[in-house]
Amino acid sequence: MAALLTDSGIEPDSFEARRLSENMLKEADLVLTMTRAQRGLVVELWPPAVRRAFTLREFARLVDRVDPAALPAGPSAERLSAAVPLAAAGRGRERISPDEDDVVDPFRLSSAVYAESFSQMMSAVNDIVNAIVINQPSKTGCA
Repeated sequence: MAALLTDSGIEPDSFEARRLSENMLKEADLVLTMTRAQRGLVVELWPPAVRRAFTLREFARLVDRVDPAALPAGPSAERLSAAVPLAAAGRGRERISPDEDDVVDPFRLSSAVYAESFSQMMSAVNDIVNAIVINQPSKTGCA
């Protein structure tokens, strides 16, 4: 995965795995997991996280459906924060298979599976950036 990040111009050296704690969840405005099972473990660890924990692909799908006009015309962090409850409100409106919300786990699998997993993550991140940053109204009030 590090090679795929590097090839995309992302420096992986600053990433560090840490054990998830209840305190981390209490402080987080948004929790993104790779699978529904991981999201379930997050909610089991701290149940109030249910409204702000999503799989990465689920959040991308839901935030893409949020009306950009419903988000504040301010910094991206404020727009993202406002998008979280709106995305959560969109849950359950359609049946989605876990395959559509989960990122493929490439652990100990082929480089092709790593590439598929990376592609799923990058697509979701791009969708989130598009919804939060790119669809932001301009300062003149024109979209």
